[in-house]
Amino acid sequence: MYSKMNGYPSSTFRSSGGRLWGMSHSLPSGMDSDFSYSSRPRMFDMPSSSTFGGNAPQTSSSSTSSLSGMNFGPGSNNAGTNLIVNYLPQDLTERELYSMFSTMGPIETCRIMRDVKTGYSYGFGFVNFLSEDAAQRAIRCLNGYSVRNKRLKVSYARPQSDDIKETNLYITNLPRTITDEQLDIIFGKYGTIVQKNILRDKLTGFPRGVAFVRFNKREEAQEAISALNNVIPQGGTQPLIVRVAEDHGRAKAALYVPSYNSIVHNNRGRVRMRNNPY
Repeated sequence: MYSKMNGYPSSTFRSSGGRLWGMSHSLPSGMDSDFSYSSRPRMFDMPSSSTFGGNAPQTSSSSTSSLSGMNFGPGSNNAGTNLIVNYLPQDLTERELYSMFSTMGPIETCRIMRDVKTGYSYGFGFVNFLSEDAAQRAIRCLNGYSVRNKRLKVSYARPQSDDIKETNLYITNLPRTITDEQLDIIFGKYGTIVQKNILRDKLTGFPRGVAFVRFNKREEAQEAISALNNVIPQGGTQPLIVRVAEDHGRAKAALYVPSYNSIVHNNRGRVRMRNNPY
């Protein structure tokens, strides 16, 4: 599937000026084909595992292999290699995401979750490595890494299981000015937030006052419900309604906070969700 050299994709991803090299414009359908730092803000000086004390990937300086042969669709469900990356900049592309994480090791799959109709980024994505060592290195090196105006949160993506039932909360009556950071402040004191998503108007992009927050443990979610349900938050005008998302409707919960196995690709290479009612 990959064009590799010494176990890593045979392309060079950085020059001394921060530009990415070795990637042709023959990209998987659905990815942007014009990647240039002259047309977008500089994202980062590409990190490498050697920067953090690891072994740098062995890439070829002469190869011009493209990414077209790489699989950007759903990969294996190995909990030890599959990562979820939160707080992605809205304009970050899959090409940039791949380029950043491939410095940690060979990648099996890589994608950013987007609205199927608008292409609007949900602000998170998945990277599935070929080895557990590479995934561990990515968490160690890139968790908390600043990309433009965001600080990445990199962690293992958990498959659906009975252990995480009733951890996903559905919240309504949030202030229409709510931000990711404010949602963290409101709910983060009750436990570890694994995933969250503020629903936005498809036309304006403004918050709709509705969000999903997934905690690490069922007990944390229940504590948040007990503390926040029917409470007016700072900046709000109505009491919050906080309940388990499964009670609101499993199909809608899966739409906005998808599990790893709910992700599919259409024939244009774009991500869509199964059972999308919209």
